[in-house]
Amino acid sequence: MITLVEKIFGKPPAYTILRVFYWIYAVFYFIALIMGGISLFTLAEHWGNSVSFLLFLILYPLLFRLFFKLLETLLTHLNFKKRKTWFIMGGGFIVIFGGIIVSLLLFADNVTYNYSKAVVNGQLEVTIGTLKGSTEIEDIQVYQSSLVSIPFEGAVSEGTADLIVKDEDDVIMWEADLASSQENEITFQAQADTMYVILLQTEEAKELHLTLDLTN
Repeated sequence: MITLVEKIFGKPPAYTILRVFYWIYAVFYFIALIMGGISLFTLAEHWGNSVSFLLFLILYPLLFRLFFKLLETLLTHLNFKKRKTWFIMGGGFIVIFGGIIVSLLLFADNVTYNYSKAVVNGQLEVTIGTLKGSTEIEDIQVYQSSLVSIPFEGAVSEGTADLIVKDEDDVIMWEADLASSQENEITFQAQADTMYVILLQTEEAKELHLTLDLTN
């Protein structure tokens, strides 16, 4: 395990204080890796979220090495008997952590926080705290050519989002804008033996609630 960490983040710094933060950030990386992998697998999110997750896997270690190398170089020229040194060190760690998080968010096309999904009595209930980009809600397999009709209720507390249905070729079959609150019906002409995906897409929206009636 230690060998794997050193291959990803490089050898631990010589300074004891840096070693402590080295392992804190390394543990955070692997926790995020596990939680992100579980989220992508269980929620079957849109491919864009997979791209953001991949960027995190690559950029986090690179930024980690860069900031720690800069801080380690700085510390070699500091006098630890001076109080100013400890302020510089504290500021350096804030820069490291803040720089990593901000940089990752800038590259993230899709950000989903507090995503929950459940089916209750045939009703698919989805809530999202914050959404930036797009996320997949449900896949629909159609076995016979027919007019598909799915009643829904949607609400967005802040911002707007588009509720979209796409076919296997990524062609939009149906689309509607979700504003504050509304009840409507998804309707589109489906082809036999075709998979369709329902997704939400937005520049940024908060407190999204969506209920789909899957009993039809």
